[in-house]
Amino acid sequence: MDDNIVGLDKDIKILVPILLDEQSECRVVSICGMGGLGKTTLAKKIYHASQVVGHFKHLAWAYISQNCQERKVWEDILSDLKILSEADKKMKVEKLAEKLYSFLEKNKCLVILDDIWNPEDWDSLKPAFSARETKSKILLTSRNKEIISHADKNGFLYELQCLNYEQSSELFQKIAIPPTNSPGYKIEAKMKELGEDMVKHCAGHPLAIIILGGILATKYPSLTEWLKVSVNVKSNFKNDKGLVLKDVLLLSYDDLPPYLRPGFLYISQFPEDYEIPVDRLIQLRIAEGIVSSKQEEGDEGLVAEDVAEGYLMSLQKDV
Repeated sequence: MDDNIVGLDKDIKILVPILLDEQSECRVVSICGMGGLGKTTLAKKIYHASQVVGHFKHLAWAYISQNCQERKVWEDILSDLKILSEADKKMKVEKLAEKLYSFLEKNKCLVILDDIWNPEDWDSLKPAFSARETKSKILLTSRNKEIISHADKNGFLYELQCLNYEQSSELFQKIAIPPTNSPGYKIEAKMKELGEDMVKHCAGHPLAIIILGGILATKYPSLTEWLKVSVNVKSNFKNDKGLVLKDVLLLSYDDLPPYLRPGFLYISQFPEDYEIPVDRLIQLRIAEGIVSSKQEEGDEGLVAEDVAEGYLMSLQKDV
């Protein structure tokens, strides 16, 4: 993924010094922006930056998402800090918060809380992060910039921006077009023109560009296929920063072969951020009748499990 990151160097140079400043009263730094803008990617780059790793004695990461569960969040952080015991898993949730509060107060830690959706979730979590006399820092990512006023009156809000056109083009080429040293590399002027035109419709949204580039990469070097995608982009994309991700996700879904779509939609039955066991997913798809041993022509000799596994591998490649 690092090879496909574009335009975050400036953001890192701004945020890292704020996190390292021990004299500042700022204890909470927030990265805000619409979904798919790169908030988590930026937080990961900061989390692994050599300056940050060298400055903080302990680092921890917790995913929050829409279904915020205090116990799980605090246990994940204590686990990253390597101080979660079996006894802790049985204690009351208030005691977990007290243990985390005490550790953050006495140690220099960086805790990243990724994807907080609303102020109420922060309010439920902040008992563990409200220490003032500490060198620990909290880094939040959120789509809701109102959270910063709940998090810390002295906090720092950083609003992540969309990519400019040059950055958008660079990211698109990394995804959609093979490296210049690849065997048989050749890009026609018309294909380059089509790509540049389609990128404009992504409105600088990184995830939209990555998804569009991924679709086109599977069709390279067919100019005819690129033309088909270009027609869809022009007719369906509204060039609205708030809607472009929805538009490109729909394009990505429509581009899937029909036999893969039901299996893709079935994954939505699982909760957000849930780790899905592959064997269970395959058996459920077979039980639901989404996959059977009698499929496309040429597949008659395959058992349902083999067909389902093949479809899953295809989804991993195409989505």
